[in-house]
Amino acid sequence: MLHSRVHNLNGDSTIMMPLQKPWRVVAHLALGFTLLGTTPARAETLDSTTADTRTFLAFKVKEDAAAAWLPEGYAPGVVPKGPFQSANFMLMFIDRLIHLSPEGEPKAGGAYRMAAVVIPGRHIESGKPVQFIARIYGPHDGSGPYANSVKAAVRRELTRSGADISPLGGADAWEVDHDGGRLSVAFAFRAEVPRYVESESHPTSAADPSIRRIYRYRQLVDVVRSVPAEIDRLDNLRVEVSIPELVDAFDGSEQLIAVGVIPWYARETFLP
Repeated sequence: MLHSRVHNLNGDSTIMMPLQKPWRVVAHLALGFTLLGTTPARAETLDSTTADTRTFLAFKVKEDAAAAWLPEGYAPGVVPKGPFQSANFMLMFIDRLIHLSPEGEPKAGGAYRMAAVVIPGRHIESGKPVQFIARIYGPHDGSGPYANSVKAAVRRELTRSGADISPLGGADAWEVDHDGGRLSVAFAFRAEVPRYVESESHPTSAADPSIRRIYRYRQLVDVVRSVPAEIDRLDNLRVEVSIPELVDAFDGSEQLIAVGVIPWYARETFLP
């Protein structure tokens, strides 16, 4: 059954976000969201170089709905502070402008769109935080780099406009069709000057925790909606979910925590 809701984000007020602590959290985004500690890298092999634009939404969903995506021995976590505080379920929409092999040749077609489910978790015995890539929806056949990709039709419509020295605002819309259902997100936003971020993250596959990647990336981030940081520069946000494996998380009890726009993201991916 289609689950559709227009979130109450139509107010015109704009509240500036504090410039320090929240952005220290934003600085740990991978697939938009690391938000967890990283560990020093050892032997590494370059896997690919990518450049994207991205959109992310952070939610707080029922704990058992998040736990259902995680491997045995792990439990859901939450973002502990910052503009995504209390979120435990992330949707990342990725418009891949270019994907290159270590030799500089186009990889996986070179350009495509995809979406990912990202869940902060923790090892039950050690308590160590782990960022899990739980699902990737994309146009390619096969299980993908995290052994959990499924084929999906992913479409995006993006408009941007601005004048003189004002940042580019606009409207962003995504549709992901899979397994007879759809994940649809659309909103208009008023932009501010984005933050430049350089960081590193170590995401892990929820299908097989032995599969990890090292991401070293640079990005521009504009958090356009955050409940903890009292930011609201969105209009007419709509989130519709009818993909069967997602409907339990989006049953009407979910809470939207934050929305972010990443107009530029450049990354090198390494195999540990």
